[in-house]
Amino acid sequence: MLCKTYVAANLCGRVQVHLAGTEMWIPVVNRWVRGETRGWLIGCAFDRPTEQKQRAIRALLWDRRKVTRDAS
Repeated sequence: MLCKTYVAANLCGRVQVHLAGTEMWIPVVNRWVRGETRGWLIGCAFDRPTEQKQRAIRALLWDRRKVTRDAS
């Protein structure tokens, strides 16, 4: 993620995702932080998402993979 304000590593939080017209908050843990010219680049890992949120994450990743493949 790219963030305008500094967020320390190893903190828990949530990421807002819009999927098929539905808004969902997914729990994450910040694993690392690196300064960039436009802000802070933050590497996150999913933090024990529910089964419903796991399905939504898979669907989101599948759609992104499909779009990337179609663009090739």
